[in-house]
Amino acid sequence: MDLPLHKLKLPPQVDPLSMDVLPYTAHVRQRNRLSRERSEAFLDALGASQLVRESIGISSDPHIALIVNGSDGREENCTSPLEPIVFIEEALPVQVVQNIRQQLNALLSGISGYMHITRADSGESSPEESCPFVVQDVYDPIVEVKMLAEGQVAHYRDQNNIPRDLWPSRIFDAAPISSGSEVILARAQDLLCGEIAGAVGKKMLERERGRIRDYAAVCRADEHQGTQLRRSRTITHFDLKEGVAHYNRTDTGLDARSFKYGPLRLVQHTLISELMRAMRERSDDALRLVQTAPSHTADKLAFLKQENILRRPQAEVERMTLLYLYFLRLYHLSEFHYVISGQRQTTVEIPDSQEVAENLQELLTLVDLLRGK
Repeated sequence: MDLPLHKLKLPPQVDPLSMDVLPYTAHVRQRNRLSRERSEAFLDALGASQLVRESIGISSDPHIALIVNGSDGREENCTSPLEPIVFIEEALPVQVVQNIRQQLNALLSGISGYMHITRADSGESSPEESCPFVVQDVYDPIVEVKMLAEGQVAHYRDQNNIPRDLWPSRIFDAAPISSGSEVILARAQDLLCGEIAGAVGKKMLERERGRIRDYAAVCRADEHQGTQLRRSRTITHFDLKEGVAHYNRTDTGLDARSFKYGPLRLVQHTLISELMRAMRERSDDALRLVQTAPSHTADKLAFLKQENILRRPQAEVERMTLLYLYFLRLYHLSEFHYVISGQRQTTVEIPDSQEVAENLQELLTLVDLLRGK
């Protein structure tokens, strides 16, 4: 498929350390909203949805939805490429699904974006920056396709459409990037409720608890070294003794990801686990919970407290929220320097590593209390 290259203007991104935690969080959320709005208009103009419909042989809505998930859906992305998922109501032959993937992969891999690095005080491009703007891929070209007629949305599906690991967060944190996607997203949320209520839901909870243990182990590593064993290799995400965080982005499963695979994932999966537990206990209210639970982690913490799903004092929930946002900014610091450096990997000095270590321990304690340990 011969497609022209396209370029999308991304909203400006500030140096994470140029703002305090709460103003920086507001900046990131606003930037994510703008990115999604511009992305939706951009993909609509390029005819991405029509491309999928032509592959299927349909012309009307609402048959498909283009969504993003993860940090994009949570409004917590700094500089990572957006990860699109295609939801399709129909059950399609494998070859048709492969054709959809190939065409969308070709379209998305031809889209780059330019992003200005700005000063927090003025919002203007900073002339003294060594790199006043950067060009990067806008989308991850590896597209997942979920067919709702199959009745399974919790599994991640690989490039051969084979169900792999259970990732309910890909529905919990989903956000539309194509017009008319809300109807299909609501259908996917309904299907997820059914899966959570059944035997698959029990497996999902077990899988989430395993992830929580893994990410807690990263936070508890000896001498405050955020190490993780993967495929018989030890990966060091951060080292508070040396006062550094490491980051690279090869998507091999062996990447160092700063504070992502530690405090951030620990909180995210703890909340998903608590939400699923409540949905299984309150089956009559499960659909409302999944459709009204906010994606942004700070809002999700407040929502789960309001719904009496988190049975801890308000002060503890608020403190956990601030600690999460604190580590999100530090993680963004690594992402930010990775992008503007143009290198395959980067190591960033952490300001006040003793404070980071104390906050990490406090977050672990709060998570343990929340989970009744």
